[in-house]
Amino acid sequence: MKQAITRMQQAIITADGFIFMKVNDKAKEIFNSGLFELYAVYSDETESLIETFENLDMHLSNGDDVCIKNTI
Repeated sequence: MKQAITRMQQAIITADGFIFMKVNDKAKEIFNSGLFELYAVYSDETESLIETFENLDMHLSNGDDVCIKNTI
């Protein structure tokens, strides 16, 4: 059975080729800058856009992977 998601120390690569860069340690700074959209990425390859600071805090408190989407 092929593993659907590859988790490296700083990146998540999904089976359909999306690359998410983990930014938990800088997430609040990135959110406040507005330069990138932040996503919570789950082990089943689903993601959710983080739209509020409260939502960001919740994901960080839960230990979820907070990421930016890398398009190449």
